[in-house]
Amino acid sequence: MDLSAGLGTVPGWGYIPCMNLSEGAPGDVIVLGAGSIGHLMKALTECKDSGEVYAVYESAETMCRELLLLSIALDHDIAVDERVELFLEVFANLKLREKTHSYLVQRARRLLQHVTCLDKKPDDEFGNVVDLSQLKFKDRDALENAIGFVCGPTTFDAETARDHRLRGYYGERYDVRVNLVDWDYVMNLRKNASIIHKLHYTEWRMLGQAFEVREAKYTAANRTLASWRPAKKKSTGSSVIVRGYWGDIVVSPYVVFGVEAPDNPDLFKVRGEVHVSSAMEVSRYNVEKMLARLATAPAATRIVPVCGFDSVAGKARFTGKFRTAFVPISSQVQVSDARLRAMLRPDARLLVESVKFIASISEKDRNVYCDRIVEMGRNAGWVPSPSEGNGERPFVEFTWKETGESNSTA
Repeated sequence: MDLSAGLGTVPGWGYIPCMNLSEGAPGDVIVLGAGSIGHLMKALTECKDSGEVYAVYESAETMCRELLLLSIALDHDIAVDERVELFLEVFANLKLREKTHSYLVQRARRLLQHVTCLDKKPDDEFGNVVDLSQLKFKDRDALENAIGFVCGPTTFDAETARDHRLRGYYGERYDVRVNLVDWDYVMNLRKNASIIHKLHYTEWRMLGQAFEVREAKYTAANRTLASWRPAKKKSTGSSVIVRGYWGDIVVSPYVVFGVEAPDNPDLFKVRGEVHVSSAMEVSRYNVEKMLARLATAPAATRIVPVCGFDSVAGKARFTGKFRTAFVPISSQVQVSDARLRAMLRPDARLLVESVKFIASISEKDRNVYCDRIVEMGRNAGWVPSPSEGNGERPFVEFTWKETGESNSTA
């Protein structure tokens, strides 16, 4: 099952609700792929025990994007309510307000200081929370270039880039795509995330805008969503790399912060079979709660970004280090990789992102996909939690038990 047509190859967000990956299993965590900013935010705001979360990125652009989002979240010079708007706008929107673009450039220049000033870094909360010491010099150079694009003069036509993705995805059905979006919502997404309003979901699918405030104008490209991918010239067939929008066009950023709020059931009240609130309000509530916590209590967790699985795999200092590993759908790391197992503790958990919220595939296909993940894990020596209905769970959980017995739950 090829999911890349709709999800793309460079994720801008995750495809399940953000969660505290170390909940119930204190210890260091490794996240094996981009699009996990929600999980990183949860780690900073909910983990009470000190620990490290290693975030493994396959490209400098995705690392740059998530570090900038963390920088916004940790900018205590701005009021929480305004920071919520800025964070969600940069997180989810294809186009930004000019005000937001100017602020993003400011944060990018600040991040550049953290990356390039090895001896004297800026004294701020970001430096206390994010540890860049594991980045190699070549990775720093690549990250510096990615940051430079965000705050530099190079143009990026975000609308054209995303439209190119849409045309490639829909093909001959491009002109009737609104009908296909309606089908995806009604037949697949609504069951698992009815809090996402159909009109909001449709607008995002069509235009790439998820969070808009008041009557503001959105005219600046969100450069954090730009990335590179290999391609071939039609004329010569030679290999090139192309900058564009290579991210999600089917799930939506609403899933990360906007479909769960266990501590506030009022947000999910229904009147006349219609939700009173929407995923937009739920997202704002959750992000505001996280930012408020960051402002009042220092984070016990440190985020450690690294570039590429090979930078940590097979290294003696990482043997048996991690209690939890999270493998997103977009990850290039296989659950059967022996190097991954060697990095985990004997009592480790392996969490694999499911396809529950991918609106472009049916419930039957979701179950088939997760059954395949369970089989791969089992063949590699992992013990899955009860597999029944895994396609409707946000993740598939494994433990490593020599006896073949598991008491974990997903």
